[in-house]
Amino acid sequence: MGVLVGGLLGCGGGNNSHADGGSQRDSGSADVPPVTRLVWRQVLVDSPNAGHQVELALAPDGSLGMAYYRPTGQSQMCNRTDPPAPTNLYDIVYANVKDDGTVTKEVVTTVPLLNLQGLGFAYDANGNPAVAFMGGAEAAYRCGGTDIMLARRTGPSNWTITTVGGDGNVNPVFSEDSAQCAAYQDTCHVGDVVGTWAALAFSGNEPVVAYQDIHFGFAQDDFEKADLELLVGGERVDIDSVRGAGVYPKILIEDDGNPSVMHYCPFVNAGGIWQTWKDANGWHRQKVVPRMSIGYKLGYARFGEKHGLAYYPPFQNRQDVEQKLWYVESPSGMVWGSPEVVDAVGDTGKSPSLAFDPAGRPAIAYYRCRDTYDPRTQDCNPSTDGIKLAVKGSVWESVLVWNDTGVYDGTYVALVFDKDGLPAIAYQAQALDTSTSPPTVVNELVLLRSKVQ
Repeated sequence: MGVLVGGLLGCGGGNNSHADGGSQRDSGSADVPPVTRLVWRQVLVDSPNAGHQVELALAPDGSLGMAYYRPTGQSQMCNRTDPPAPTNLYDIVYANVKDDGTVTKEVVTTVPLLNLQGLGFAYDANGNPAVAFMGGAEAAYRCGGTDIMLARRTGPSNWTITTVGGDGNVNPVFSEDSAQCAAYQDTCHVGDVVGTWAALAFSGNEPVVAYQDIHFGFAQDDFEKADLELLVGGERVDIDSVRGAGVYPKILIEDDGNPSVMHYCPFVNAGGIWQTWKDANGWHRQKVVPRMSIGYKLGYARFGEKHGLAYYPPFQNRQDVEQKLWYVESPSGMVWGSPEVVDAVGDTGKSPSLAFDPAGRPAIAYYRCRDTYDPRTQDCNPSTDGIKLAVKGSVWESVLVWNDTGVYDGTYVALVFDKDGLPAIAYQAQALDTSTSPPTVVNELVLLRSKVQ
């Protein structure tokens, strides 16, 4: 697969923001270029099999950092099955891209995993990158890593890795959850599989880590009664118990240093997108989006007091909601408005990533799977797919940023505004390499940089 370098077509942007889960104080007005005045160039970050579930952030020195999974092509044997079975090994990679396009990469660690279910990435107050992920040892009934881990960079290619938690013995913060837990045979305290869907933020230099507790990690009941747990202030707490919550969590740190967590619950008893947050009066939660199926992943960001949420519902026999990009906003972070459609052309809105530009406009980068709506198929069309960017002034304006014919542009997407206030988008490009026999799938991690034309 060839990676093009250079601007392909105009698009829009803004000025200086942060990745999903990031925040920016309201600094007043800003001179933000309109959405049609940007041109784009590609920077190849990693190849040939990289960029899985990439997360992107603006480093304090103005460079762009990202963390992602990269399959090693190797495996290790798991003895929890009879007969023993292989478990795939994945590198967790940290990459940094300078303004001149210089790319440096280092392997944080290598983990055995049954499947990929998210990682968290952020910089601490000292400007050091950190990654939250599922790793550690096998559990009693599950192969691969089953602990929630935190890796913090202490120098070039040097990472200190600690175990945040290795079991589900964590107390609920809500009294009604304690009662539910007791009613379900103390489910919220049992099991040794934690760490799916990790998310990370920093309150000063203290890590805040969200992750899912799936108890023993193999029965359907483990997932339907999953908990959402949080490391905050050096203590693990259970902020949503025995309801199957904690999928795709994103963390914001509010001005008072307390966390606000947005997450998805796929099950009937509490289905929908939920917000859980802490303030001086304790813990609170509310449903922001009603029950429906939600695709990978959530976009959650804030600008001053304004908070935004972006999400994509896949096909679910509900033409009124499915295969569209949606956005909902709160002026305070507590009272939410009605969801609005950002883009409804074709099957669009996959892997949404949200950030605010310095003028306070919400911007969402996402993948358009195809340019026509067809509920009979969920297949993407590499001829009409592509990376899109939507920015809202008085109305939403959405522009196709990049589309290489024959390439799936945007399997995973992440957005940030760089130090000059221009949007940068990391994404995975996927194509079939027919020069090999048999043909092989090639995944490349690409960073799109923009400038005003």
